[in-house]
Amino acid sequence: MGRTRRVIVAGAVALGVWAADGAAQATPPSDAFQAAAALTQAEQWPEAVEAYQTVVADEPGNGIAWLRLGQAFVEVGQPHEALEAFERVPETGLQTPFLNVFQARAFAQLGRDADAFDVLEAVQPVAGLGGAATLMGFEELAIYAGTPRFDAVADAFEAAEWPCRADPVSREFDFWIGDWDVYVSGSLAGQNSVELMLGDCTLLENWTSARSREGKSFNWVDRSTYREHRWRQLWVADGGNTLDYYNGHYSDGAMRFEGHTFSPAGDSIPQKLRFENVAPDTVRQVFEQSNDGGATWVVTFDGLYVRRAGS
Repeated sequence: MGRTRRVIVAGAVALGVWAADGAAQATPPSDAFQAAAALTQAEQWPEAVEAYQTVVADEPGNGIAWLRLGQAFVEVGQPHEALEAFERVPETGLQTPFLNVFQARAFAQLGRDADAFDVLEAVQPVAGLGGAATLMGFEELAIYAGTPRFDAVADAFEAAEWPCRADPVSREFDFWIGDWDVYVSGSLAGQNSVELMLGDCTLLENWTSARSREGKSFNWVDRSTYREHRWRQLWVADGGNTLDYYNGHYSDGAMRFEGHTFSPAGDSIPQKLRFENVAPDTVRQVFEQSNDGGATWVVTFDGLYVRRAGS
């Protein structure tokens, strides 16, 4: 429990705190504040209470000090004093969703469950809060797990921290995940291992041909290029060959990409790539290329993926 709290405190300062007007707090921390912060990191809570009381007496506009004072009061089981300290935080112009989390802990200690839920539901979750683990890391809040209001807040925290996991578009290509034997015209062409990574936002392809040549691709939903979210694939082979596919979207049972490569003369050569979701254990991959600017297309690779046992 202690370690979880230390991580969250660090996140509150590094990730979850900002001034109301958007300006950073540029004043260097005083020696007294740094000493109090060291007590927080060491979880010496009674001493931290005294240290932060000294800091706020000298620096009444230090919102982080008020926040940490309130947290220290929560840790020593003085929720009334904690809530009084938390009331001073907005007055300093400091905003942080961790204020709501710490307030909820104080309300929970007082048995004021409805108030605890109210402040938690007022949070606008963002990445950096730590997801549902932040809430579950505090025993005062973890006891609410399984109740509708708490679970809804936890789900919102989780979705903000890991937006790809529940995003329907990000899940469109999951049928390609696994370990595969790949056949062309009935002969083994190679093996492919496709894994989910980076918060379930990215598929990493690891290809090894029957001749032991290798290549990899990154596949992700591009949220910056298109008004509608579209898939991208960037492929690099061990011989330096690269392929760039974009405008990927799932339709008619297949993930479909557009792309291009370049001729030795430097001319752009249009490409198409599709992955047909044939069955849970079968995927068909088809590359097409146009040598006349898109007027006609020829198939350059037609591979059948068969899932390897156990994957």
